[in-house]
Amino acid sequence: MSQAGAEGALAEIPGRMRAALAGSDGTARHPDLTWTAAAYICHVGDNLRIYAERMAGAAAGAQAPITEYDQNELAGARRYNVVPSVTALWALERAAGDWQTAVALCEPQTTLTFDDGVTAVVGEVVLRTTLDAHHHVWDVERSVGSV
Repeated sequence: MSQAGAEGALAEIPGRMRAALAGSDGTARHPDLTWTAAAYICHVGDNLRIYAERMAGAAAGAQAPITEYDQNELAGARRYNVVPSVTALWALERAAGDWQTAVALCEPQTTLTFDDGVTAVVGEVVLRTTLDAHHHVWDVERSVGSV
């Protein structure tokens, strides 16, 4: 998938999440998964916001290495499993907008360096975050039983 294709696919994520939740309050949890449907929406929103910050920093010339975050610690701190779905969707829509704004700030050669020495150009980060979001739409669909 091209970067432009990934950006377009990411722009659809809030609407896809909203559609996946249709008729559900977001509290359903698939037996194979740890989080509720709304919790996965929280995770996607947080991941997009975190990567928006990272891309915006790289676009502005930040040189400090990027450390990975522990998604389970963040979920616990934010208490994902009790966040109402309407709140999670609201936050996801804004995070997706911030992510799109951050991508637009980047030149194609903008590079992010992680604390393990791995580097990724912005296009790779766009693909990674889009894939993560797309995968979690499926988790929401499975949680509410729509697939």
